[in-house]
Amino acid sequence: MKTYKSGDFEIEYDEDDQEVSVLVDIDAVIEGSLGKESDLEDKVSELMDELEDDGYMPSEIASFIIENAEALGLPEMFELVHDNSYNWSSEFSQDIDFVVIGDEEAQSDWIYSGNSFIIVSKHHGGDPRGNYERAVIYNWNEEGSYGDNLLYLLDGHVGWWLSEKGNSDNTLDEYETGYQSEPTYHLNQDAESIIPIFKNRKLEHFEIVIKGITYIGFPYHGAVM
Repeated sequence: MKTYKSGDFEIEYDEDDQEVSVLVDIDAVIEGSLGKESDLEDKVSELMDELEDDGYMPSEIASFIIENAEALGLPEMFELVHDNSYNWSSEFSQDIDFVVIGDEEAQSDWIYSGNSFIIVSKHHGGDPRGNYERAVIYNWNEEGSYGDNLLYLLDGHVGWWLSEKGNSDNTLDEYETGYQSEPTYHLNQDAESIIPIFKNRKLEHFEIVIKGITYIGFPYHGAVM
């Protein structure tokens, strides 16, 4: 098994079976989908210190915000979503636990409507029920944040762009995200061979043979393009 670093991706390559597995850097995904932390982060931290509240998980911080919305200058807030990327068998370099909270308008369509926040904590290995860092608050559906970006965060799998070698106009979209739920798994199942190609000793792309046709392929994730 060999491991290659390519941009925000870590790729393991099994030379015997000619199969690949890919992880995308979670910090790059968070930055690409959510941007910088919310101004609410400092307000919540100060009030938690003042009230001697030591909660650090997304659910604990979400509950604190909901209970203290008025003191934080917010309208009435509601918990809208609580999930963990471990549940999706994600291809993030670290799993995340997150909670989305929003105002009354956000309850009808929290991805695109209302004023909402997403509270994210990264996992640092071991049992997924523990070992998380303190969660960070990000704006959602405010200036600079849009529903489509959040969909990138919720897309826990890496896709593959494939174009025929020598004929780049002939592309194969069956291994893109949205077409397959686990593109890399299906790519490994369908490929007759997967060979890494290097330039100046750096991984440039893979040559992937499917149904007798050789494609130039490389992984991608919507948040880090």
